[in-house]
Amino acid sequence: MTKIIEQVKDIFLSPATFWENAQSEQTSEIDIVKNFYAPVAAIPTVSGFLGSLFIGENFFAALFWAILFFGCAIAGVFLFSKAILFLTTSFNAEKNETAFFKLAAYSYTPFMLAGIFFIIPPLYWLLIIGIYGFYFFWIGFQKIVKCPEVEMLSFTFIGSIIWVIIILLIFLLPALISGTSVYYRII
Repeated sequence: MTKIIEQVKDIFLSPATFWENAQSEQTSEIDIVKNFYAPVAAIPTVSGFLGSLFIGENFFAALFWAILFFGCAIAGVFLFSKAILFLTTSFNAEKNETAFFKLAAYSYTPFMLAGIFFIIPPLYWLLIIGIYGFYFFWIGFQKIVKCPEVEMLSFTFIGSIIWVIIILLIFLLPALISGTSVYYRII
């Protein structure tokens, strides 16, 4: 747990240094999920579940949403890393699946942490704080992805669009499938 707290602190206080350390870190995708991302993704999952109960949502509907959200959060990082991997040939980039997975898992962290506000329905709008994750992604993309300089801006832009689409899917798809009112107060 201490390692997670240190990593989160570095994400917010020294993003460039964090990415340099993450780049050299020898780990697997499964280890990143087990030792970092799953505990971080549990924050909005539990908060959203409790917040749904707070606003009077059916227990089983809230539980169904929580299961869907957690599944989408985990699947989202895999999907993003595979999408970036797929695009590497178009931008003459080096294929490094683990690096792309790190980029996804770590850059989605600010949104996951901002999900703590799901516990208090009137504060849902504070999820906007997670937008820092986009900035963190932008820095990480420049450090993690190895491609020719002339391709970097285009690849970063396309990667950014994919990043935004997947974060929207992670947060909206569970509510749409489960029919819960988790986000209806925001929209």
